[in-house]
Amino acid sequence: MPDQPAGPSTDPATVLPFTGGAGGATRHDEVPGTATISVVVPVYRVERFVGDCVRSLAAQTRRPDQVVLVDDRGGDASMDVALAAARACGLPVTVVTCPSNGGIGRARNLGLQAATGDLVLFLDSDDTLVPDALTELLAALRREQADFASGRTVEVLPDGTELDVMEPAAGVPAVSGAEFARGLLVNRFRAHSATKLFRRSALPEDLFDVDRAYEDFLPNFRQAMESSRVALTDRAVLRYRVNPASVSRSFGRHTEDLFAVSRDVRTELADRDLLTRWSREWSVYQAVNLAIAVGNTAVRARHLDPAVTGTDTAIAAARALVRPAVLRALAADRRWRDLAACVVLKVSPRLYSSILRFR
Repeated sequence: MPDQPAGPSTDPATVLPFTGGAGGATRHDEVPGTATISVVVPVYRVERFVGDCVRSLAAQTRRPDQVVLVDDRGGDASMDVALAAARACGLPVTVVTCPSNGGIGRARNLGLQAATGDLVLFLDSDDTLVPDALTELLAALRREQADFASGRTVEVLPDGTELDVMEPAAGVPAVSGAEFARGLLVNRFRAHSATKLFRRSALPEDLFDVDRAYEDFLPNFRQAMESSRVALTDRAVLRYRVNPASVSRSFGRHTEDLFAVSRDVRTELADRDLLTRWSREWSVYQAVNLAIAVGNTAVRARHLDPAVTGTDTAIAAARALVRPAVLRALAADRRWRDLAACVVLKVSPRLYSSILRFR
């Protein structure tokens, strides 16, 4: 029951109804036939996976015009592996070397500064694109004359087993930027940067926050809010590797960044007078992307090491988020598993821990 990912069920019954769609979304300038694509790939301690990542770019039915490999100084052979794969595949590569290890946000920003393409996609070096990812995203962007295009994600276990597609099918060719941002709050759309093809001219040089984990959500949310139209494809474009040791699935000081991101999202909503209009979506975001996410990582960390510090404080903070308004929002949207998880977390952390241990 509490064994939820950092997002709710994608069953259609749990998806908040959308209004407006793309009806009021202004079309952007047409994407020229000569438009070029840059893919930015930060590289840090991924010797096992980065070769597959690079080869997935070479296997694209529409190859990128530039691959920006950003060496984030991991101190291993990851860059050597990446460069060898790129050379073997004949990919055009630009190498950016960080002055020191600065994290994925800073690496992506440096890579963006070196990107020369009209369009940009950001791909993590332990993930891969499906062969027609760039073709699909580019076609959607051109069809809708949108600010950016977004596809879907399939999770892949360490042994290569593919799980279900994470997002529900959109069922529409485009939505307004505001509707996309609203969908991010409830995980109708995901904030994975690698599922999105952006117009380079629309991106600020400091797109990603630095010195912070969970670096995807806020930049994608802000970019959506600044966009008039977002093109959609129901094709899965990203193979997202499930890594139990990843930042998003492990507990540590970086877990506090989830709360920092949440505060910034709230500020974005308040600045646009949306906290009241989107109160239900905001409540769902707090429940699923904060309370359950923090509760799960803290409890699992305590299972692995009962002496680990900080878990009691994190669990208490997660429980404090489970308020009546949050529970009402989950019930209104028929998110029964998320509702049950929040109730158990609030009422009996010990029972929550016992359930999670066996799931």
